[in-house]
Amino acid sequence: KLGLCTYLPPSHINRTYFEFIIRSRPEATGMPVDVLVKALQAEGCEVSRPRYPLLHMQPFFTEGHYLEVLRPAPGTLLPEYRRGDLPKTEQASERMLKLPSFPTASRDILDQYIAAFQKVISHQREIMAASGGN
Repeated sequence: KLGLCTYLPPSHINRTYFEFIIRSRPEATGMPVDVLVKALQAEGCEVSRPRYPLLHMQPFFTEGHYLEVLRPAPGTLLPEYRRGDLPKTEQASERMLKLPSFPTASRDILDQYIAAFQKVISHQREIMAASGGN
């Protein structure tokens, strides 16, 4: 109901996380992701944008290093990797937030994060006005 989506693994998969990635729905939170991140940071949350570029934007692909591994046959038509080549993936990536994984968190710290998210999203109009948004 806050406009955030989590990604939880199916019960038969045991995942290990070093970051917890969530997706913001700006149409529901009322804020662009960068504004939301700054507001949550102001509330003391350890939150940021994911730090790694999408796979197709990694230097391994954009600088052509994958060709050394692939060793394509002469004349093979190969893709180029440029920003904008995967618009849906890139758009989805722009909505992501990174939180700590909290592997041993107490309920208290989790409740503090929930309260911070609720506070920020409930004050989205004031936050947007202060940030120069609508």
